[in-house]
Amino acid sequence: METSRKTFIAACTGMLNHGIVMAVLGALLPSVIARYGLANADAGSLFIQLTIGILIGSLLFGPVVDRYGYRWITIISVLMLSAGFFGIAWAPTVLWLNLSLLITGIASGNINGSTNAMVSDISEGRRGSGLSFLGVFFGLGALSVPLLLGLLLDSFSYEWIILGIGCYFLVSIIYFFSVPYPSPTQPKSFPFRDALSLFRERALMLFGFILLVQAAMETSVSGWAATLFIEGLGVDGNLSVLILSLYWAGLIVGRLLAGIAMARYSGTAILWGSLSMAMAGLLLMILSASPVPAATGLFLTGFGQAAVFPVFLAFTGDTYRDLSGTAFSIIFVVSLPGGMFGPWLTGLLADLVGLRYALLAVPVGLILLGLLLKFTRPEEQKRGDLTGVD
Repeated sequence: METSRKTFIAACTGMLNHGIVMAVLGALLPSVIARYGLANADAGSLFIQLTIGILIGSLLFGPVVDRYGYRWITIISVLMLSAGFFGIAWAPTVLWLNLSLLITGIASGNINGSTNAMVSDISEGRRGSGLSFLGVFFGLGALSVPLLLGLLLDSFSYEWIILGIGCYFLVSIIYFFSVPYPSPTQPKSFPFRDALSLFRERALMLFGFILLVQAAMETSVSGWAATLFIEGLGVDGNLSVLILSLYWAGLIVGRLLAGIAMARYSGTAILWGSLSMAMAGLLLMILSASPVPAATGLFLTGFGQAAVFPVFLAFTGDTYRDLSGTAFSIIFVVSLPGGMFGPWLTGLLADLVGLRYALLAVPVGLILLGLLLKFTRPEEQKRGDLTGVD
């Protein structure tokens, strides 16, 4: 029990770090636009660099952890995170900023995938709750960024704040050296044939596509909400970053409650309630003419979107136990283009029709998720059920 607790704490620390990465660009976006003189479309393209890196990391980690375990990929990835944040702070040009975001993304993709797979491995029989509680630390990490920037930007430049976060990453490595990790699932040799067969699993591909839509919505809202409050509602820049923290606060509360609820209710029932809450929050945020109801809507949006990733990752872990790392790798690779192109497309639409109207694409994504959920029964899918794969 003590070993599992230490391992879970290590996974939560890694997920906290990933949450910081996923929130940092959206929180910094107004400052980055001002520093480098970027148009909305160019600023949106920065998300592509970060997500390309996350895509590479997500592709790499699965076979590595299944064959060699979690220790060294975790430690090396945290070192890369620190280097990436130092680069973001010191980048003299947009080219260097893009390179730093790419390095940060690779490390963050490794950490996100390996921590989820790690918790899945040590949470037999309670994966949904374990992954939901792990997701709380993603929210805490993401929440810390707008809070820090909103509270400290009057006294320090964002570059110094980012340097401080990079130093924290270095310090956190000490704990990662000291904990036990789950044994690799394939310690003798990696079964490439079985791993490739996972790409024929329609259930796994469906889960990945659902998470692709969810990732596009999450990154579009978190990436552009602060800018919406500045441009559309006349909110001060520092205050807009603090308001952005409400999104992550909603995500934290939502995942805490989802972790408790999944011990009693089905994942599908929880998803229906979550999607309804997210739709109400999005419409309130986008259509409000004043900051207070819009901020309330932002909180409800985070709350409503909280359960989607933990629920579908739990479905994946339950179905693909023997190659859990690789299955998680595949589902993240399938889903990540949503995070890559969602904010970028939002930026393009914002230049054409305005940011408020561009964000109406997010409720459309929620309707698509609802349709997918209505015509599938994810908790009933088993490996091979839809494909004939043994």
